[in-house]
Order: sequence, then structure tokens, then C-alpha cells
Amino acid sequence: MNKKGFLSIVLHSHLPFVKHPEEEFFLEENWLYEAISESYLPLYIAFTNLKEKGTKFQITMSMTPPLVLMLQDNLLLKRFNRYLKNRIELLKEEFSSTVKGEIKELFKFYYDRYQDLYRVFNDELKGDLIYGFGELFNEGLLELITCSATHEILPLEINEKIKEVQVYLGVETFIKAFGREPRGIWLAECAYTQGIDRILSKHGIKFTILDTHGILYADMPPVYGVSAPIISESG
Repeated sequence: MNKKGFLSIVLHSHLPFVKHPEEEFFLEENWLYEAISESYLPLYIAFTNLKEKGTKFQITMSMTPPLVLMLQDNLLLKRFNRYLKNRIELLKEEFSSTVKGEIKELFKFYYDRYQDLYRVFNDELKGDLIYGFGELFNEGLLELITCSATHEILPLEINEKIKEVQVYLGVETFIKAFGREPRGIWLAECAYTQGIDRILSKHGIKFTILDTHGILYADMPPVYGVSAPIISESG
């Protein structure tokens, strides 16, 4: 008799905070616009498609404070809409040109794709991707978790107060965005050392995720390795 196992899908989403209101166009802001159009919006669409089909999926996804704040920023969201419109216009021109064959089909594919992204972002989400993910979170389909405030690698921080503030701000930013406390946290680079569990527990964090080598090569590796959940001294 085959025993059923468990698969936990955990997605990590992070971008460093970039915003330059003093410039009309700033190259590094495209990191955000590309990530929304190529990752976050397609993920939202995939999740909602599964939901509409009646598939009761459960996926965990971290959203770091810098990313959450950028996805709530009116200027950046306005510029993202401009980014989408520019690509739609460019693809329309290329699709309408004399290009033929597979290249023309490729232009048509991306033209339709960006049109759909624009429709979902503006008509369905009203420009609020945080709300969209939050609804899936409230329905129990998506488990959203937080991260340290600036995606800092906590074991490399020598100041204990700063470690504490990093976790505190990660939790507070999450609460302001989604209306409730996160159960989990993604530790930047999955970096963990003794004592971090105390900070996480103090701020209501119930779980985190580590790399296999960080567990198997620990000073005191757990008895069952990575074959069972690990409970820290702080719970």
C-alpha cells in the first residue's frame, strides 16, 4: 500500500524598493513592472483560474515589505499602467507590420497577452494586486507570509535590536496590507542561526522555511533530518 506524502509549494516574491518621482522614466523601476507583468499578475490569473474550476489549491507565497509597499504606491502603479500601454502599442505596430510567419504569430501572442494583463489589472483588480492576493488569502487558498523589513540576512546582523526591528516591521507592514498577522516568515536567503527563533516567536511567527543543507549540516542536526517538521526551542 502506497502511503500519501505531503508537498508544500512555497513561492518567494521580493524586489528591492525602487522609486524615483524626480525622473519621468527610471530604468530600474522596470524591474517592478516586468515582475508584475511576467510573474505576479500571471500568478494571480492562474490562481483565480484554479479557483473558478473548483480546484482547492493551497500554495504559500511570501511578499516582502519593499514589494508590498511598491504594489501600494500610486505613482508606481500609474507608471505600470503606462508600461503596459507602451508595450501594447509597440506590439500592435509590430503585429500590423509586414512581418510574416512565426514572428508575426509571436507578436500576436504577446499583444493578446498584454491586453489581457491590462484588462485584469484595471477591470478586475482596479489596480490593486494586494487586494487580489488578499482575497485568495482570506479564502484559504493562498497562505501569504512576510519577510524581514529590508530582506536583510539576519545572521549577519550583529545588532540584536536591528534584528528585532527587521522582524517587527515585516509583521507590521503585512498587517497593514492584509488586515491580519502572518503565521509564517521567509528568512532572507533562508539564513538562520540560534536565537532567531526567539525573535520570531515574540512577534507571533509560527513557522519559517530553511534550506536542506542548513538543516543537515547544523551543529545539532535534527534526528529526522528534513523528513519531519522541526520545532525550535521557542516553539
